[in-house]
Amino acid sequence: MKCFISRVYSLNVDVVNSVQNVLDKLKIDSMDMYSESLQENSGGKFENIIEKVIREVDFVIGILSNNSQNVLFEIGIAVGMKKPIFLLFEENVNIPFCFRGMTYIRINKNLENNLVLPLNCFIDNIKKEAEELEIKKHFQKPLTPLCIMEEDKIKQLNVIRESGDYKDYEKFVMQLFEEIHQQYTTTRFSLAKRDEGYDFAVWVDELDNFIANPLYFNLKFGDINQLRLEEILYKSAITIQDGGAMIVLYCDRKKRKISSKNNLFKDVIVLDIEKFVHLICEYDFTKAFIYIRNCIAHGKEF
Repeated sequence: MKCFISRVYSLNVDVVNSVQNVLDKLKIDSMDMYSESLQENSGGKFENIIEKVIREVDFVIGILSNNSQNVLFEIGIAVGMKKPIFLLFEENVNIPFCFRGMTYIRINKNLENNLVLPLNCFIDNIKKEAEELEIKKHFQKPLTPLCIMEEDKIKQLNVIRESGDYKDYEKFVMQLFEEIHQQYTTTRFSLAKRDEGYDFAVWVDELDNFIANPLYFNLKFGDINQLRLEEILYKSAITIQDGGAMIVLYCDRKKRKISSKNNLFKDVIVLDIEKFVHLICEYDFTKAFIYIRNCIAHGKEF
């Protein structure tokens, strides 16, 4: 994949290097207006060069600092061409209202580490949308009414509890997220290795002002009692000490509902899978988590 980096010439070199290191790690070819290859072929009008470069890339990274008029111009071209745009804002820059629906993060001292996951998810989503666009040319499936979906999902869960295992439960959750992906603006799944303390992560744009991004999902299946849950909570809190929120999504074979009211870890949310299905069917994905956060803030069950 190819990417165009829109930035000012005087941008802090540490920021430039951090972004480039992440792109190299993700194996993304990149260039900006100051790249040697562009300078060598700079004949013609500036606007024409920019248009040609942006037309040929898969997405654009815009880095906004003070007095970055050229960046705003280049982002405008990218918007006109319907190119996916990932934005980075310096800490002292106010985010324009027109950009708040886009994927963005703030630049900080730990930029390289904080950029990897959201950018990787952003790229995964671009690939997925390209695949879906190809599929939609041949096949279109109407959305399932949520009330029907809830009833069907509960039946599936009952079967998994009776005769299934963790793999069946994991497959159920992944399929559920595939079916509700239109309910939120995200950057798809980032699957984790088994020793990382979670199963997958999702960056949800609409939750930026309500819950710390990304959302780490930790799936638990089997005999889930209060003692085991406390152990899971402690380990989950350690996993997310660098930021984000952990969602422990559990499925107990005996349908026990464990209270989350006395949870001491504010960034760890414990959810029974049936309750999760019900909430996303009643509110939709993003509103469900805003509702959950409000319940936690007021010490209520959800």
